[in-house]
Amino acid sequence: MTEQDKRLEILEANRRFFDTVADSFAEIDAYRLKETGQWVGDELKKLSQEAGSSALLDLGCGTGLAIQAGKGYFRHVFGIDLSHKMLREVSSGSNGSVCGDAIYLPFRADSFNVVACVSVLHHLFDHLPVFQEVHRVLKKGGLLYAVHDVDSVFMKRFHRPANLYRQCLGLSKKFVESKEGITEELLELADYHVAEGIDTQKLAEELQEAGFPDVTAEFYWRGANRQIDFLLRFFGAMGKTPRGFAPYFSVIARK
Repeated sequence: MTEQDKRLEILEANRRFFDTVADSFAEIDAYRLKETGQWVGDELKKLSQEAGSSALLDLGCGTGLAIQAGKGYFRHVFGIDLSHKMLREVSSGSNGSVCGDAIYLPFRADSFNVVACVSVLHHLFDHLPVFQEVHRVLKKGGLLYAVHDVDSVFMKRFHRPANLYRQCLGLSKKFVESKEGITEELLELADYHVAEGIDTQKLAEELQEAGFPDVTAEFYWRGANRQIDFLLRFFGAMGKTPRGFAPYFSVIARK
């Protein structure tokens, strides 16, 4: 199978998965969506002050988490997603949401101050073509904000407990049991980088190759589940963690 064939296979798996679960996705993943939305909103507020508040793009918007989180901080908010059925679930708040592929963004160059990708990168076969498109549509000084994807160093270091945690959490099982046609194989293809995580060092290199000279990454635990978030708040440990000791990462890249 060629790389292009693999990319198309993963693209189709994501389309099928999200079209199938669209009407129940927000209910099944309710806690993570609510918790993530709160601090994504706080971050988007800061980014709007830093990069400008004219326009935000929620890339891979799904049901519109970043649209809702950022609509109070940007004059114009747009969303794009591969699944047209997920787009039907987007609440009001955007100036427009379109169905499309992340490597062919239907927007003019220099259109957005901020492009947000919330839990998107692990669904993509390759990242460089997407970063090149994001760079094109961002204004000069604009920011890419990618958040809530899994770090490969953590997954290598804590592979067994991480997989045990995923099994105990049972989110994959909930999706498989929720709809006919959702299989473990389909979910593994759609969540392409979840099992091994994403190499953030390689990610930073690809961002720089795409034209982003300034790239920063942070690693964190928040948003994992209700119990972990409670402990983090109790011990005042909601902030960043050294790489390899937290499952999730966020990246901010400046054009």
